[in-house]
Amino acid sequence: MEFFIISTADMRIEGGLDLSNIRTIEIKSTMVDRFIIKKNDILFNWRNALEHVGKTAIIDFLVTEPIIFASFILRLTTKSNTDTKFLTYLFLFLKQIGLFSKFAGRAVNQVNLNANVLGGIKLCIPPVIEQRKIASILTNIDNLIQKTDQVIEQTQKLKKGLMQMLLTQGIKHKNFKNTELGEIPEEWTIKKIIEIGEVVGGGTPDTSNEEYWNDGDIVWAVPTDLTGLKTNYIDRTERYITKKGLENSAAKLLPRGSIIITSRATVGNCAINSIPMATNQGFQNLICNSENYNLFFLYMIQFNKNKLIQKSHGTTFLEISNSNIKTLKLFVPLYQEQRKIASILTNIDNLIQKLENKKFDFFKNLIYK
Repeated sequence: MEFFIISTADMRIEGGLDLSNIRTIEIKSTMVDRFIIKKNDILFNWRNALEHVGKTAIIDFLVTEPIIFASFILRLTTKSNTDTKFLTYLFLFLKQIGLFSKFAGRAVNQVNLNANVLGGIKLCIPPVIEQRKIASILTNIDNLIQKTDQVIEQTQKLKKGLMQMLLTQGIKHKNFKNTELGEIPEEWTIKKIIEIGEVVGGGTPDTSNEEYWNDGDIVWAVPTDLTGLKTNYIDRTERYITKKGLENSAAKLLPRGSIIITSRATVGNCAINSIPMATNQGFQNLICNSENYNLFFLYMIQFNKNKLIQKSHGTTFLEISNSNIKTLKLFVPLYQEQRKIASILTNIDNLIQKLENKKFDFFKNLIYK
């Protein structure tokens, strides 16, 4: 008989299931009935890489097809004095604080948390009435976040469409011309990045020399500082260097308003520095000249990220060289239109950021109202 099977890959780290890619399996054994899930079962991932152990999902839908759970997943059922949703949220919280890994036996690249160990973990559990109230609050938050995420997704699609239109057709143009890069407005030109401004690389001071690092006050960016950045601007990083470190390395102090662009491993992530800063060698940075608006070219570089990747080389990881990034050709409107286009796209970004912030407000409003 053929069954759908839920594996650890179908369990989201933030909780819940994504069954869009659920697979099927043929099983003849009569023992399979033990592994058929039903509504209100809790699934718990007990073995995998460290970041995946503790993934938890509740079966909150009516099961109409035979679905089983794979190895490395435990099925938990609650007693009458424990609310199922509360326990699910509790496990997700305990995973977040790393509790399960403390009890797990580790193999190479694996963490094992069997049923006996899990069952022996002592927890503080409130009365069932309070459990239900807590679960209800958290469920309301999840529902609000899910709805907001849907609006964010639609807004991001709108932004993508606007970028395609504005960065290739501009605003209210009637006359167009054919170029080597395609049709563009009559007033626009095509320029290499080196014609738009100065391209400056970065560097790393000797990490063994404490004088280059201790009590440093110069912001120094590495590519991971752009990971998860929610805005187009960066004003803080994990590490700082000293003036002596700057002077004795290939790092350069970039003026405020430069476009810092990752050029190694993850190619094409970019942001504008809102304070003077330096970067390591994993960047090629653009200092726009006075004829060109930095925020417009930030969007233009984001739009052309794939072209940067195509110009990159490497076996261990991709990297785009200083000379290759200088030759990237971009569409260039007149300065005033650059500002107008950037303003439209910034308004969309601001809306997305407000929606992101709204998700965090849900928690405060529901808890403290």
